[in-house]
Amino acid sequence: MLERIEKAKNLHRMQGCNCAQSVAVAFHDKMNIDEDTAFRISEGLGKGCAVETICGALTGCIMVISAYYSDGLKGHGSSKMNTYEKTKAFLDTFKENEGTIICSELKARLMSNESKATNCTDYIVSAIRIMEDFIKE
Repeated sequence: MLERIEKAKNLHRMQGCNCAQSVAVAFHDKMNIDEDTAFRISEGLGKGCAVETICGALTGCIMVISAYYSDGLKGHGSSKMNTYEKTKAFLDTFKENEGTIICSELKARLMSNESKATNCTDYIVSAIRIMEDFIKE
């Protein structure tokens, strides 16, 4: 998992990926897609889905959790409730640790020094570490 964390950090800091893209690209193989597809389908999820609502790092992780637990079309929706439960537990844990799941509120916490995080990359790392409990490497 440390290798994926380092990759996500590098993608965010050095390669211009938004928070969602950083997670999605670092975990593209867990979603059975290539890096370019992960980059493209997560692009609109950055900056809190472009309007600073739910944090992009979280939406990236939700993509990974969903792909990990979904039975796909062959399951006729049978995996939805389990995936929803895992997603809710993931979000609840992040909120408990960081105080909120909302992008604009997380950024405000950075500015007011109310957070242990010092930048959005720290929130990406926090989200990935929590996600570790929900997916197997």
